[in-house]
Amino acid sequence: MTVFVITLSIACIGLAQVQANPEKQAATLNEVGVKYLYETWANALLEKDVKMWQKLTSSYQQRKIRNKLVSKKRNFPADVFLGAPPNLINLQNLKMVSLTQNGVSAKALFFGDLQLLQKVESKSAQPVILVRQSLYSIDFYAESGWWKIAQAGIFDLRHQPELKKQLLQYQFEPIKLPIPQKLPELDLLVDEAEYIGNVWVKAKGVEVELIVNGIRLDSVADAEVVRLILGGLKLGENTIQYRVKAPEDNLSNLVEPMIAAIEVFALSEQRGNKPIKLWSLKTDQKDELPSIDGFYTTVFHLTSQKAATL
Repeated sequence: MTVFVITLSIACIGLAQVQANPEKQAATLNEVGVKYLYETWANALLEKDVKMWQKLTSSYQQRKIRNKLVSKKRNFPADVFLGAPPNLINLQNLKMVSLTQNGVSAKALFFGDLQLLQKVESKSAQPVILVRQSLYSIDFYAESGWWKIAQAGIFDLRHQPELKKQLLQYQFEPIKLPIPQKLPELDLLVDEAEYIGNVWVKAKGVEVELIVNGIRLDSVADAEVVRLILGGLKLGENTIQYRVKAPEDNLSNLVEPMIAAIEVFALSEQRGNKPIKLWSLKTDQKDELPSIDGFYTTVFHLTSQKAATL
């Protein structure tokens, strides 16, 4: 989530234009600058402006989105705006309660009723409240002296009633949340998929780590989810590595059994065609020995016959 020239004055938005030395740190952000950057980025999403979106989105986030698109046999950046846009929030009716930053990263927190930012089709359009009395978090990364959007989302307050009470009364110390001291490394650039694949995982009381064809996927803990296979599936031989991590303490006090179920599917590009199951974790595989790093490794195949039906 490129060099972006901001047309507003530095005094207005609190940003420095760094042209002579791209290694210079980005200038200090202020509330006006945060809102300007976010709203310009959000408007690019609403207007499906690919060039502006690229200028304002961090390389880290762009790489993640690119890898997912090519794994679905789509194009980057042309297909960035396929599907519904993310929930974008109108910051103007919110109170900024925190702005934490260093030379490479920043995080802004806003509090209030989170109202969706929408393209105004008519003057009579009514605002849509997504969540009431909640926090909205925006992360920024500095690249070559320019602040860019890393990610944005709702900060759940349902299990923090005291913090919510303080925010409502505006009687609180400035909220300081941890921010990166250095920019994260970019994900590996995955190949465009030959065939689209998913991994279904059900984990209960355990965490499941997965590597498919050498690409690590996000781990799954106490959830049932579907993970896109980054880089897709290949015709012929494919590999999967998996590691199931159980809690190290209180094993004897577990009331319910621990569950780890994994299934790999090839997906059709044609709407209506059913996915094809290629591999699943079976009970008789539990006697196999893991490799030295704790992962079990196995091979499964996508045959020409199966591929012809996708």
